[in-house]
Amino acid sequence: MHITASANNGEKGWVDTLWSRSSSPIEPSALENAGKEADCSIQETGGEKEVDGQDSQPRNLAIWVSVNVVSTVSIIFTNKSIFAHESFGHCQMAFAAYHFCITGLTLWVLSRPWCGTFQSKPIPIFQILPLVALMSSQVILQNLSLAFSSVILHQLVRLLLTPATVLLNFLLYGVTIPSASVPPLATLCFGVGVVTYYDSLPASASVEAASTSSKGVLFALAGVLASALYTALIARYHRHFELNSMQLLLNQAPVATVLLAFVAPFAEGPPAMVPSSLWGSILMSGVLACLVNVSQFYIIDGIGPVSSTVIGHLKTCIVVGLGWALSERPVLRQSIGGVVIALVGMTLYRYLRWFLAVAVLLALIYSLPQDVSHRLHEKAPFISSIKTPPQARQISAELLLSRPLAHRDHTTIPKIIHQTWFPAGTNMSERAQRWVNTMRGHNPDWEYVLWDDKTNRLLVETHCPWFLEAYDALPQEILRADVIRNLYMFVFGGMYADVDTEALRPTDALFASYATSLSPHLGTLTDAKNPSETMQRAFLGRMSRSEDIQSSAAVPNGWMASPPGHPFWLLPVLHVLEQPDGTGDGSVEGMTGPGALSVVIGRYYEKFANGTARAHACEAIQRWEPGWDLFCQGEGVADLQDRLVLLPQKQVYPFSWVDDQDSVCLAAWGNPLFDPEECKRVMDVDAWPSYFITYCTHSW
Repeated sequence: MHITASANNGEKGWVDTLWSRSSSPIEPSALENAGKEADCSIQETGGEKEVDGQDSQPRNLAIWVSVNVVSTVSIIFTNKSIFAHESFGHCQMAFAAYHFCITGLTLWVLSRPWCGTFQSKPIPIFQILPLVALMSSQVILQNLSLAFSSVILHQLVRLLLTPATVLLNFLLYGVTIPSASVPPLATLCFGVGVVTYYDSLPASASVEAASTSSKGVLFALAGVLASALYTALIARYHRHFELNSMQLLLNQAPVATVLLAFVAPFAEGPPAMVPSSLWGSILMSGVLACLVNVSQFYIIDGIGPVSSTVIGHLKTCIVVGLGWALSERPVLRQSIGGVVIALVGMTLYRYLRWFLAVAVLLALIYSLPQDVSHRLHEKAPFISSIKTPPQARQISAELLLSRPLAHRDHTTIPKIIHQTWFPAGTNMSERAQRWVNTMRGHNPDWEYVLWDDKTNRLLVETHCPWFLEAYDALPQEILRADVIRNLYMFVFGGMYADVDTEALRPTDALFASYATSLSPHLGTLTDAKNPSETMQRAFLGRMSRSEDIQSSAAVPNGWMASPPGHPFWLLPVLHVLEQPDGTGDGSVEGMTGPGALSVVIGRYYEKFANGTARAHACEAIQRWEPGWDLFCQGEGVADLQDRLVLLPQKQVYPFSWVDDQDSVCLAAWGNPLFDPEECKRVMDVDAWPSYFITYCTHSW
């Protein structure tokens, strides 16, 4: 199919019906269509694609409609997954430049004579710059909206493009719409407002973070305003330069790419490291943007305004439905009501009486007080069956490794849960998964990282290359898993627990009782520490009933916690370097496990009580690698004091596999008597209280 400009055939473009140079009134049907394709990061062009010749055959049209729906919905969730990666959460200019570049290259190929899709029609760069600036602004704002809000809110707010354009037309030109159309549009705004309010509330009393932040709402509304201005301006370009939308976008995309590529380095920093798993999503995002543009170009003349409305609402419903299905947040009745009100207000503007009846009914049913809503949610079996309680957000080890290590707070424990499972790609047992879920469920405002043998080695290679040769030389994977957990604590801080550990209650109170604060990991990177707090506390737990830390399994290494940079965690690593045979008995426990740890603890208390552990460890490591100085010096490090806290036996290890004979607590070796509920009753875990219990699976 060959596409040409249509200025000579006497037909007006679609956007020209929306906003003309003569300030003609805005038709409501045109306004509906204005917001349909404004739900992706690059594909909004605002203009109609005009096609010479006959309409596409129904089969081809159905294919392009399907491609458009699938690609439009897919790009939203693909971009959301990309923006969830913190390296891209603030790289909107660079990401928009990438999309513009991909789209520009695609349009250039389609404009070539050997492709014959449409003919290019260049216009001077200085004349296209105002439109490019506005287009770039609205794309960046929409990307920021998607990054800082839920996909549900991001999609629904796009419906406000219709009333925003009406308001803009009224303010600039004094043009009004029929009075019968005002109540539906006002109620559309009300419906979006309901969703915005309830989507920005925390999911539960125990979770501070909301699905949508105030930034997300602000960016979404600003994006709608920018889109309305862009819609108005692009119509003038269509009329003045006699361009169809592909021709106009081909003029804009290269200029926008160069402009944003120039500005981005000054306005935002590049990602520190992009995980390999994310490159596929980035490439897919560019491909989907091209598919949205091309499919929209082919279908716009093949369907009428009614069909366009249906397709647009179909995409909105799909995005909202998938957004709820994929979210861990409960589906509140108010949110459902707000969505329905917004869609009804957008669709039924001609049937005012019916619309008002439906809107009033929905408002009465769904606009309930928040506490009533939560009680209804708790009693709703369908909602409860498809929603899971809030959990610690899982991030990849690669993402954590990409974060900078320029900590400003060295005494606060970052809220990161570390666990390890190897070999990579193997399935964890169901009961281990249940125990992992207790760690995440009792600490929902933490982050969760599951390491494996590959990412463990990457950690050593990235931050402790002086240890890589010795690490690789360890004869068993369990030995590497034992020693690497010390580096989790030293490099990142946080809390480590074996996967056979069940969390019994939230952890925050445990650390508060030892005057140790907690903070999200990114907060420890950006927030200045309290200048009066200089004590670094590392935590381990006693298990043996004996007070002698040299006794068998007196202090296991199955649980630990610390702020980053505590020097104690380097001592077990140095122990492997200096005494590769461990305690000499040839056992795992003696080489890297509890036996070796007891030796290191005794050495720490005997030799480094005066605060010289950091200097000793750094000097020892620098004999292997002179330039290495991680947490050896720098801002605030010289003033730090360090302390090792051994928690009472019942707080972390209420069951001692050395002293207790209760077989109901032992999960190892396929014990048929193992019963975790009976174990917790026998160990009376609520008396202390106990924060964790380890069942000792000996899965290695």
